[in-house]
Amino acid sequence: MKSIGNEVWCGTPAGISIYNKTDHTVRYLKKSDGALCGTYVNDILTDSSGNIWVSSFGGLSRWNGSEWTRFYLSTANDTMQYSSICIDKNGTIWGR
Repeated sequence: MKSIGNEVWCGTPAGISIYNKTDHTVRYLKKSDGALCGTYVNDILTDSSGNIWVSSFGGLSRWNGSEWTRFYLSTANDTMQYSSICIDKNGTIWGR
């Protein structure tokens, strides 16, 4: 779970649930929306540029505020996953 501005992003086995703390609404992001590499979301973090990174089955997804970019582990096999992600002191994103 990650609090970002007035939203709380929560990774789930089906994608991401995003709760808006201002108007108390929830919206959902799924792999079928073209946002995520996979369905089961393991971790969410933000980098120093404000990008939101999501780890899931199949790879990493990055939201830059206007569009998603997906970084797949393998084009042939989307069963691999990143269980967690972190950013080192140099700003490098690490998945494991």
